[in-house]
Amino acid sequence: MKAYSSPWFWWYFVQGLILTAGYFLAAQGAQFWLWALVLTIIEGGLLLVSAISAPKHWISRLFKLLAVLIQLIVYPLIVFYSGQQFLRVLPGNLSLILIAVLILLAHIPFAKVLFTPDQHYLTRVITTMLVAFMVIYAGTTFTEGLTKSAFASPLWSFAEAGVLAAIVSVLVGAIAMRQWGLPLPSWRFNPNMQAGVLIVLVVFIIYFTLWNAFSTNDSFQSLFIWSWHSNPLTFNWFAQGLEPGIAEEWEYRYMVLTLLLVWLSRHRLALSGGIFITGLLFGASHLINVLGEQNWFDTLSQIQFAAVFGWFIAAVYLYVGSFSIPMLVHATIDILSMVVSNTEASITGSITVYLFQTIVEVVMIGLTVWLLTGRRRQTMQWTLDRIMPKQGALTI
Repeated sequence: MKAYSSPWFWWYFVQGLILTAGYFLAAQGAQFWLWALVLTIIEGGLLLVSAISAPKHWISRLFKLLAVLIQLIVYPLIVFYSGQQFLRVLPGNLSLILIAVLILLAHIPFAKVLFTPDQHYLTRVITTMLVAFMVIYAGTTFTEGLTKSAFASPLWSFAEAGVLAAIVSVLVGAIAMRQWGLPLPSWRFNPNMQAGVLIVLVVFIIYFTLWNAFSTNDSFQSLFIWSWHSNPLTFNWFAQGLEPGIAEEWEYRYMVLTLLLVWLSRHRLALSGGIFITGLLFGASHLINVLGEQNWFDTLSQIQFAAVFGWFIAAVYLYVGSFSIPMLVHATIDILSMVVSNTEASITGSITVYLFQTIVEVVMIGLTVWLLTGRRRQTMQWTLDRIMPKQGALTI
């Protein structure tokens, strides 16, 4: 395992003094963040011991592991909550913009040290998911306790909805993938797409988006006849839907999917396996919603829904070639659904609703399998050549 190099390593030894200074400008939370400072200093000491001995011994490796675990949990919280405390003292739009920029810059050394090139691909997947969760969690609590009227509405909505955290996760992810020698996602459209396949995909995506928002799912007719009612589109709902469209797609359809495809590249089922595992992980990530306002039935239904959607949208991305499509589709689906339902929760409600939802999911699974067979599967080679490293090329 490689030792951390200067100057990134030394940043962590002094970061507690730098980043928690803001907490002592306000009385609230000072005791809690004193413990955060202590943990940060401990972590710096662990990193120092592991770096000095170039961790070959199991004790040094343990020190390094403990340091990384502390860093994963503490660092995003320290950065976002430090920014929050500064905004308590210096409210206003200019301060919010400045703090947002500083939060972005502060995560550069975080990514440079945590995502080391010597990590195994499975370790990279786990680290990616944990870091993304902590960044988004810290970012969505960024505005707690702040006075909304002190900030312009669009800026407040972006901060409150976690869009800032989503942008941070993109930055951290881009640095991580670069350190691992992996390219950024493909943004160009695949020139080998077939017109007929593209028409089928566009028609289904439009149908699925409208069905998800306007269908009551209480009868067979609800698959085709919908209730066209909606609430006004506010900037807040736009921001709420934009956040998962950015963060979740970047995490799962870019980072996790790419890592799994490289890891499984020598296996004959690498393409299907990578898509399948990514979808399962994406579905399982929604289990956290049970801790909020959703009941177990709705949460499990959402897990199933997310897994199937994850399979489908990953296959669509690899077919069309442009990463803008999964981000745009995901954001549009969430924005429209939130505007119509006036809630962020996924509400299934009854067995009947669940059954008709499952019918649509079965169609989506069928389309995913269809994309992964025949000429359509061969068409994905163009995208794979652009998102896979040459040494880990995947041929189908």
